[in-house]
Amino acid sequence: TLTWIGVTPVSPTLAYQGQSADAITGAYANVSGATSATYTPAAGLATKYLRVKVTATGSGSGVQYSNALVVAAAG
Repeated sequence: TLTWIGVTPVSPTLAYQGQSADAITGAYANVSGATSATYTPAAGLATKYLRVKVTATGSGSGVQYSNALVVAAAG
């Protein structure tokens, strides 16, 4: 039996940033205020493509992007 002393697993800290673009393969720009795990798109984002950038820091690190989805209706 092994006992690890002083090793406590810690979850990474996740930061969210919503991004929008005019086309699914277009240039994505950060959406102001879209910085949590949930977001309700503003009316101006209807017909735009949205994705989320998730950045992990701390015990794990890296960046992942979600698949982009078109916003059918917003607000």
